[in-house]
Amino acid sequence: MTALHLASGFGHSAACCELLLRHHASLDARAGPVGVTPLHFSAGASGPAVRALSEGCVAAGVPLNVNAGALLNNASALNIATYMATQDAVVALLELGADTSHVTDGGGFV
Repeated sequence: MTALHLASGFGHSAACCELLLRHHASLDARAGPVGVTPLHFSAGASGPAVRALSEGCVAAGVPLNVNAGALLNNASALNIATYMATQDAVVALLELGADTSHVTDGGGFV
């Protein structure tokens, strides 16, 4: 995992996310066997994690694609948050405009 995966998923620090993004951390970096981005990783963790990454992006002037799919099965962050039952992450992603109709490549939600 990249530093941005860790900062957004565990640190819950918008300031840390902003700092990493200002130093060219990639929102598109893929980690783990399913190829999750920092947003996917945050979505599986908590709503505050999603919000920290989003706020860091806004502060750094970096657009966040809330509907990007993971490498495995094209699962979106909302698919992952729903599967992991992180309700506060689901709320945060919906507030950011996540697509509720996104279907994975396998035809399911994750």
